[in-house]
Amino acid sequence: MWLICGRNCRPGSHPRAAGALSGTGCASIFISAPAAIRLLEVRAGISWNFHDVKEWTNISITCSLGQNQSPVNLQSHVIGDNHGKKALEFLNYGKGAQQLEIRNTGHTVQLSGTWGRRKPSIRGAIFSREIYTISNVHLHWSTADNNGTEHAIEGRKYAAELHLVHFNEKYQNVSEASLHPDGIAVVGILYRVNDNVSPNPGMAQFAALAQQVLSVNASVRVATFNLASFILQPLPPVYSYYGSLTTPPCTENVRWAILSEPQPISSTIIRLLRNVILSDGDTHNIRPLQPINNRLIEFYSH
Repeated sequence: MWLICGRNCRPGSHPRAAGALSGTGCASIFISAPAAIRLLEVRAGISWNFHDVKEWTNISITCSLGQNQSPVNLQSHVIGDNHGKKALEFLNYGKGAQQLEIRNTGHTVQLSGTWGRRKPSIRGAIFSREIYTISNVHLHWSTADNNGTEHAIEGRKYAAELHLVHFNEKYQNVSEASLHPDGIAVVGILYRVNDNVSPNPGMAQFAALAQQVLSVNASVRVATFNLASFILQPLPPVYSYYGSLTTPPCTENVRWAILSEPQPISSTIIRLLRNVILSDGDTHNIRPLQPINNRLIEFYSH
């Protein structure tokens, strides 16, 4: 999962960040830990890729030492059930944007835009009833139908994983939100190849648009896109846990909500997505699974 900030923004390295310095140099960030206050660094201007993820620590040590990292394997033996709670609501997801753009960032294909006063947002019991506003939509995939998602469900992965990235509306923007423990919320949707049913319409349009930005840094304006077309109705149960960005700086301030039922994607659509050229010769953009440690995965069955 990516967090898109301003040009010179460097988010803090921990959900309980006490403060941070931003800019194009080296930002020092004090974070709280169970035993002590540790000093971490986020280094700007260092390139990274997905075939050498151990080097991410050169950008942020949180990527290697963080205890609340993402993605994870969603397993039933660490799940707490929240039956009957209204876990996740999508607000204004059918509203048209004032401006939309799809871009090949070199690490993913990303859809972003600007909306009027009624912005696409999410809320629900997962987020303590706070409202989170859309920031961007992007995708993760690989060359294999059974290893293209970042998260796994009971050890099983699928062909692709969509991330709907939001920031808490009580903050001015995503850059400010990234400095707070309740700053970021991401809805993850997994996709399974199935040519026997109609593919998810949102993903079909997304894959078609991706063909216009096959090269790194390519971007095009998008006339219209209904974000609600990504969402399966009725909404399936949801896994939720506290984690991190899945790319540098691996900031640990993300409340994840993962739909428990993969949606269909056709073999044609996934082949189209694999046409996208990534930076540094990457053939996938998925981070390996991270330890769950002492975290509880909650299951919201509505």
